[in-house]
Amino acid sequence: MDPVQEPGQEKDKVHGYPKLVIGETNCPVQSLRPAWFKLITSWLHGYGPNGAGIFTFWNDHGGLGGPWDPHDQATIKALRTVCSRYAK
Repeated sequence: MDPVQEPGQEKDKVHGYPKLVIGETNCPVQSLRPAWFKLITSWLHGYGPNGAGIFTFWNDHGGLGGPWDPHDQATIKALRTVCSRYAK
């Protein structure tokens, strides 16, 4: 079990893991974004039924988010893929 997941499961023996939402996530390297979104959504899916979702973060001024590129077909395809695979 993932060390982040284990303490949460111990907190609530009746319901399992507490609800988890990843409030902001992105990758500053555009070429790595598709893999990042696939990885983080796969991990959240593995968290169990209380993995509630993620929010992406886009920042035109750099930092951890990076700007949204409407022509980045690889990232758009990855986001569509994870939505169709994991969305409830």
